[in-house]
This record gives sequence, C-alpha cells and structure tokens, in this order.
Amino acid sequence: GLLGKAIKRRQQRRRFAIVVGGILGAVAATKGFQYASDYFDNLEPIETKPNVVVLGSGWGALSMLKWANTKRMNLTIVSPRNYFLFTPLLSEATVGTNDTESASEAIRAFGTRSNSEFKFFEAYCTDVDISNKTVKCQLLNGTPFDLQYDKLVVGVGSVPDTNNIPGVDKNAFFLRDLNDARTIRNKLIDCFESADFPGRTEEEKRRLLSFVVVGSGPQANEFAAELNDFIKDAFHGAYPSLAQYAKVYVIKHGLIKNIYDKNISDWAKKHFCRETIQYISKPVIHQVNEGDIKYSVKTKSGEKEDKTLPFGVCVWMTGNAPHPLVNKLRATIGKEIQNNQYALVTDLTMQVRGTQDLYAIGDCATQDQGKLFFTCEKLFEKLDVDRNGYIDSEEFQKFLTQLGIQYPAAFQLAEETKALFEEGDINKDGKLEYTEFREVLRKLDSKLTRLPTTATVAAQQGKYLALSFNRGEYSKNSVDREQFRYKHFGGFEYIGAEEGFVERGSKSRAIITGPGAAWLWQSPYYSKIVSAKMRVKMLMDWLTYSVWGRNTTLSLIHI
Repeated sequence: GLLGKAIKRRQQRRRFAIVVGGILGAVAATKGFQYASDYFDNLEPIETKPNVVVLGSGWGALSMLKWANTKRMNLTIVSPRNYFLFTPLLSEATVGTNDTESASEAIRAFGTRSNSEFKFFEAYCTDVDISNKTVKCQLLNGTPFDLQYDKLVVGVGSVPDTNNIPGVDKNAFFLRDLNDARTIRNKLIDCFESADFPGRTEEEKRRLLSFVVVGSGPQANEFAAELNDFIKDAFHGAYPSLAQYAKVYVIKHGLIKNIYDKNISDWAKKHFCRETIQYISKPVIHQVNEGDIKYSVKTKSGEKEDKTLPFGVCVWMTGNAPHPLVNKLRATIGKEIQNNQYALVTDLTMQVRGTQDLYAIGDCATQDQGKLFFTCEKLFEKLDVDRNGYIDSEEFQKFLTQLGIQYPAAFQLAEETKALFEEGDINKDGKLEYTEFREVLRKLDSKLTRLPTTATVAAQQGKYLALSFNRGEYSKNSVDREQFRYKHFGGFEYIGAEEGFVERGSKSRAIITGPGAAWLWQSPYYSKIVSAKMRVKMLMDWLTYSVWGRNTTLSLIHI
C-alpha cells in the first residue's frame, strides 16, 4: 500500500545517504594519509630506539600503528585477535546489512600499507612485571614467552558486565566480536525457522519470536533498532504468517544514551519506542534462564511486581567490566592509587598513576579525576545555600544534576539520589555534614569515568600517544609533556525506522535527524578507517543491501 511505498522510499534515501557519506569519507581519508606521510618525512631517525609494546588490536592500537614513526621506536603489538574490528558495524553485520568480513581486516595488513616496521604476536598478555619491565605472554596454544619493554601501552579494552546476575553467561548472547555477530544472526534465523514448524502453539511462536535486548547504551539501542528493521525487511515477506508474533523488547539497564546530554537522552527515548519495540524501564533483573528472563518492577503504588518475559534470543549489552589484566595491574600498583573500580587511572598524558613508562588508552583507561574530592571544600560551600553547615537532600539532588553536565553518566546516579544520600548519611540524621559529603565525593570519583568509552576517544588517545613518542616526550617529566585533549565531534546513531540523530559537539545540544544526519556523520566517521579495502567492501555491501536486501543465510562460525 501507500505506507509500504513510503517506507521503501525512506529506506532508499538512507541507503543513498550512507553510500555517498562513505565515498566522501574515503576522499577525506586519502588526504589524512598524505598528511601523516608528510609528518613522518620531517622526523629524523634515532640511534637508540625505545621498545614500545602495545597490548590490544582495537581502535587505540590501530591509531598508534597509523601515527607511530617506527624510525624512532621499535613497535610490538600483542593481541589474541590478529585483526582490527570496526565495532560500529557489528550491529549491521548481525542483521545482514553488511558482511561480517567487511568489518575487519588483519593488523599486519595495516602496517604494510602505512610502511610501518613492527612486530605482531597473536597471544594473550597474562601479567606484567612492572619492576622488571617484562610482559608475560601466552600463545593461543598455551606456549608462554616474555617481552621486554621500555614503554608499555595497555589497550586491552574491557569485558562484558554481567552484573553477577545468574544465567547471563549461559543463556544470553554478547555482541563483542565477529563470531558473536554470526552466532546471533544464526540464532535469529533459526528462531523463525523453528516457529514455522507444523504444530507450533501460539505461545511457543510468541516465545521464539520475542527478542530481548538488555542495556541502554548506544550499542544496545542501535542494535534493537537494527533488529526491528531486520525483522520487518527480511522476515515479514519470507514468513508472512509469523509477522504478528515478532517483537523486540528493550530492558533498560542504565540511563538511555548515557554518553550524551540528558536532553538528548530524553529525545532518544521518546523517538526510540514504537509499536514493535517495547521499552521496559527500571527493572530489577533477577535471573536469565534458557528461554525466559525474570525481573521485577515497582508499580505506581510502590509495590514490587515479579514478571517473567519469555524469549527466543536475549542479547546482553549492559556495559563494560574491567579486563582481568586491569584488575591485576590495579592490585600490583595499589588500589589506594588506582581507586577507580572500572579502569586504570591515568594522568593527563595517559601515564598510569603510580607507575613509570606504563600507559593506558581506550576502554581500560580513565583520566585522573580527583577534582570532585579535592574541591570538596569549595563544593560544600557552594551547595550549602542556606549556610546551615550541612547539605540536605534537595541540595544534593541539584548537585548531581549539575554534575551530569560535565559527566553525562552522573544523570544515572541522579536517579538514585535517595540511595546515595542515605549511604553517605552515616549518622542517619537526614543531612550530609562536611566529612560525610567528602566521603560521598570520594565514592563518586571511583564510579565516574571522565571520558565516554567510545571508539573516537580511543583513536584520539592512540594518536596522541604515538605523536608524543615520536617527539621523544617520554624522556620528560609528565608535568612537562603536552597533555591529551579530547575533541568531541558529536555522535551518530541509527535508532530505526530511518530515524538517525547527530549530537553536535560537547557543548552544543543540537539534534539533527533523518537521512541527512546519516550523511553528515558517516562521511567524516568512516574516513577514520585506515584501510581503503574495508571502505570499498562496506560500500559494496551497502549497494548489495539496497538492491537485493539483507543477507539471511546462516553463517559459518569460526573456531
């Protein structure tokens, strides 16, 4: 009908915008390569080159590989994954918009194109001997070996956060790697095939075709939107009798869009919900079983109501937990110094606090942000408006709201004001005195990360560190080095039904929507990819999708 034709026209406009954006990004990337080449030509080689070891093969490591001048350092990369993964495409790869192979390429291939002389070891880093500057490694077959370093860069990322909820590891899927994308897509296809078996009951069909996404970050929201479109585009025509049963559920676990401003979070929530996506807010998840998830919510009367949600597929995307290596390093250095429970605390030059010649970038790092604790006296004086010598709950609520402007994730804490206030109110007199408020700030410092855990941040940190090493700034005291400054270029996210949005800059609150948003953001974003081969493969996948639709064949799982 007319509605179907309108939807198709909107899809064609979006696909055209993405393809044009990718082409413009390829042109911009070519100029970026020329700039890097000219920069290297102006640097003289040195006789005694430091041994720089980089752990990881993600955005930070790739950025270091692109910008490091190997005439001035011996570069070694260690990672159990011998390829770079373009993580923003994982959601599209899962639902068949592009091929999984198009979102990855071998690390060694990047070095060949950039004429960088470096070593790569496909291995795990099991531990670091900081005093002897030794990295303990293990090949995939279990063979151990050691590497000596002069400078060590930790970019191992993070691991999925299960929140210690029973059954998550066994009964839910994580979306972190190519095999995860292949496995989830196979399971989605299998659910439709299984639901189409003769003799399936109505209840069983609804269970098999109920798809649950747990989480509220950008990746969770985008995956839910892509999944919803995948069901409409690929399966409604192939399985017309099952269309009425298919539904996507998003179980909120944290603040929606928590790396953006709260106004943008509210806008995203309003436009994200639609007929075939049900949004479940503020649940307490108790257990994930094979085929259902048990949770509870508070009713309007304040009572607890237990619920069970059957599912065919549950994808767990609640956020990040610290990598085991990060926990080992925190224990070695001392948790009094490394007081952030999620990442390694660095100074403004990305050097890990309490160490020498050890650096951290990406998801496993957070810049030192003792600002809250060390400005306690000024904050207390500012918040104590009525000058009665304490902070009441209303003043504390205003403090958390203001804090969210600098740290958007603090808005999630603002929703838990009562619990935070009661936890800080040690003597239970209904107010926070100075000493109590100081301890609350200390705890907040350990929970909030200064920068969002995004690919853009990791890439900028990797580039900064590589250029710093190129200039030989590692020989200076950290206070004399040029400091890392993050540049926020905004963010693009697809929220389904051809509704994209762009948040412009760290200070601006502007929201741009529609296919134009996809074009505006895709062109500079994809220019960040080092490989022209990856860009060509992505463009070919998008062209194939625009003409013949999504790929719904089963994928081979690589062991």
